[in-house]
Amino acid sequence: MKGIKRILSVALGCLLVFSMIGCSGNGKTEESDNPLKENRIKLMQFDYGDVALRDGLFKETYDRAKEYYLGISVDDMLYGMRSSLGMDTKSGKDLGGFGTGSNVLGQWISGNARYCAALGTQELQARVEELCDGIDEITKISPFFNDGKMMYSFEKYLRGVLDLYELCGLEKAFDIAKRMVDAAMNDRVYTEAVKALGDNGTASNILELEWYTMAEVLYAFADAAKEKGCTVTEVREYTDFAKSFDYTEFWNIFYNEENLFDYSPVTGQNTSYFHAYSHLNSFNSAAGAYATTGSTYYLDSILKFYDFMREEQEMATGGYGAHVEWLMPEQEIVDALLQYHDNYENQCDTYAVYRLGNRLAAFTGEAKYGNWSEKLLYNSTIASLETHDGYAIYYSDYCADGGQKALRSDWRWACCAGSRPLNVNEVLSTIYYHDTQNIYVNLFVNSTVTMPTEGGDVVLTMQTDFPESEKVDVEIEASNGETFSVKFRKPEWLKGDVDVKVNGEAVEIREDEYGWLTVRRAWDVGDTIELNLPMGLTVSKAEYEADYGKEGVFAINYGPVTLAASMPNPLDDPADVLDGNSDIRAQLTNTETPLVFTAADDPNLVVKPYYAYQEGELYFLYMKLY
Repeated sequence: MKGIKRILSVALGCLLVFSMIGCSGNGKTEESDNPLKENRIKLMQFDYGDVALRDGLFKETYDRAKEYYLGISVDDMLYGMRSSLGMDTKSGKDLGGFGTGSNVLGQWISGNARYCAALGTQELQARVEELCDGIDEITKISPFFNDGKMMYSFEKYLRGVLDLYELCGLEKAFDIAKRMVDAAMNDRVYTEAVKALGDNGTASNILELEWYTMAEVLYAFADAAKEKGCTVTEVREYTDFAKSFDYTEFWNIFYNEENLFDYSPVTGQNTSYFHAYSHLNSFNSAAGAYATTGSTYYLDSILKFYDFMREEQEMATGGYGAHVEWLMPEQEIVDALLQYHDNYENQCDTYAVYRLGNRLAAFTGEAKYGNWSEKLLYNSTIASLETHDGYAIYYSDYCADGGQKALRSDWRWACCAGSRPLNVNEVLSTIYYHDTQNIYVNLFVNSTVTMPTEGGDVVLTMQTDFPESEKVDVEIEASNGETFSVKFRKPEWLKGDVDVKVNGEAVEIREDEYGWLTVRRAWDVGDTIELNLPMGLTVSKAEYEADYGKEGVFAINYGPVTLAASMPNPLDDPADVLDGNSDIRAQLTNTETPLVFTAADDPNLVVKPYYAYQEGELYFLYMKLY
C-alpha cells in the first residue's frame, strides 16, 4: 500500500484481546475500536492492487470491460489529439465520434492508470509509460490538449495525468500536470471565468461547461505539489486556484437547509432544473476541499446534500436524474417514469456515487455510506451492457410502459463510454476499507484483500453467491495470531438478525457506534467467518396527488437488487397483475432459480433481477400504482 496514510502505525499484536466488540441483538451499540476515530480521516481505502477479484458476478463484469478497453492501442487513443495538432499519428487510427479527444481521452488515461495499478503487470506498466510519453509530447505543444480550455475536458485530462503520477509512479506525469495547471493559472479563460450557477454548457459559453467540478482535481494537484516538494508559496497559489472554483453558491443551498427548487440555473442546457450528475459530482470537489482544508463547512454541506439525494431523488435502483439527468421534484420524477425512457445516466452517475460514498465513509467512519454504492453495483455496474465499438449504455430505461437495455447508437465515445473503466475500477476501492488495524467489509464481492502489518501480511478472502444467496464466507490468514476486528457493513435492507459462525461455532456479532457488525479476536491461519444476511422483498413507491386523482409508480427490490417483471405477450402489462399497494410477498412465488419469482395469480408473469435482462429484452422495472 502506497503513501504514508497507508502505513500501519501500531503493532496489532500489542492490542488488548476481546472475543467480540459492538452491540448485541438488543439494539445497543458499543464504542468503536477504530484508532483513527478522532482524526479527520477515519477510514482509508485500499490501493487498487491490494484487492484481487475472485470468480463471481462482478469479476465477470470487470473482465469484460478490461478486455475491451485494454484492446484500444495507445496510438489509437492519441490519434485524434495528435491529428488536431498536426503531429505524427504513428500507427493510430480514427476511433470516430468523441474519440478524437475531448473528455474521453482524459477518461482513457485514468482508466489505463487504474488498470495498471490494479493488475500490476509489466505489460501494463510499459503501456502507461508509452501513454505518458505521448501526452508529454502533446502538452509541450498545447498544455490544454488543444481542446482543454473547455473546463469539462481539462478536469478529466488533469485527473488522468495525476493518476499516471500517483498510481503508476511516473514522475514525468507530475511535470505534465504542473505544465497544465500553470498554463490555466495564466489564462484569462480560467482567471476571469464567470462561473454561473448551474452552467452545464451553452453554445455561447461552452468553455465553462461544468466549471464547478474543477476544484476536486485542482485540490488534488495542490496536495500532490506539496508532497512533491514544491515551495510553500507555490502550494498556496495552487490551493487558492482550486478554491476559486468552489461552488459555494450551490453548496450553500444545502448548508443553509434551503429548498433546492426555490433556485434555478442561471444558464446551461436546462434553466428549470440542475444537472444531476455534475451537481452531485461537485460535492466530490467539496470533499477534496474538506480533505485539504479541514473546514467543516464542506463536510456539513456534503452530508446534507447526500441525505437530500437519498431521500428525495434516489430511485429504486439507486439511480437519480429521472429524465435527461435533472434533479426534479417528486411529481416530475413520477411523470418522467411514466413517460420517458432516459431515466438514469448510467456510468458517470454511478462512478460519482462510488467516489462520494467512499469519501463520506472516510470522513465519518460510518457504514451507512456504502448502502447507495451497493445498490448501484448490482443495478447499474453489473446490470450494464458492455461498450461496443465506442457505444455504451448511456441511459437506463425504467419507464412504466416497458423498457429495454440498449447501447446509445447516436453518441459514439460519449462520456459514459469513457466512464465505464473508471466505474468498474472504483469498485475495487469500495469493497474494503481499513483503519490501520482493522479490516472493514463494505461490499459482499468475491475477492481477496491484503493488509500489511508489522507481524506480516493479513489476508482476508471472501467467497459468496451474494446476492443470490444470503451466505457470505470469509477466511483469514494471520500467521502470527494478530488481534484485530473484521467489520461488516450492516445493510439497510436487513430483514432479521444476522447469524454468525466463527470456525463453525455460532457467536454473537455486535454493532459498533458507526454501524459496523464486528468480530474481534486473535486470528490464526485458516480461521473462518460465516455470515448469514437475511433479505426479503420490498416495494419502493413514488406518487403524488394530481387534479384528476393519484399518479404513482412502484418497483420491487430483493435486498439491494431491483427486480423487473416480464410477460410472454409484450402487450400485457404486469401492473394489471401486481399491486404495489398490497403485500408484494403474497403476490409472488419463489422458483428454483435464486431471485426469480412468478406471480401467484399468473405464472406467466416472471420477476427477476434487472441485471439478468439482456439487450433488447422487454421488462417493466417501474410499474403503475394506479
